[in-house]
Amino acid sequence: MRAKGFEHAIGRKTDPKALGAELRRLRELAGVTVGDMADRMGWISQNVSRLERGGGAREPMISSVNLYLRTLGYELVICARPKPPLKKKPPGDDEPPEDAEAEK
Repeated sequence: MRAKGFEHAIGRKTDPKALGAELRRLRELAGVTVGDMADRMGWISQNVSRLERGGGAREPMISSVNLYLRTLGYELVICARPKPPLKKKPPGDDEPPEDAEAEK
């Protein structure tokens, strides 16, 4: 029986470590070692470890996550949803507080 997948929202404050932890969880549940995963993906084991740690100089590329998931028998589904509307400020809220003027 395959493990249930996961949902991960990518936004301004994406946490690559959280995504990597989910990927590692799926690999471990599948009983696949880092070395086996690297061989199946055509990567070196250090790259698999780096993806799972959320390390590296930048966020993981979608193509890397897709290859990782497909190697484990999952599919990557990308869904665009509208963000909730921003809350409007009450009228006059853009003026600085009176104390801010006194400090100048």
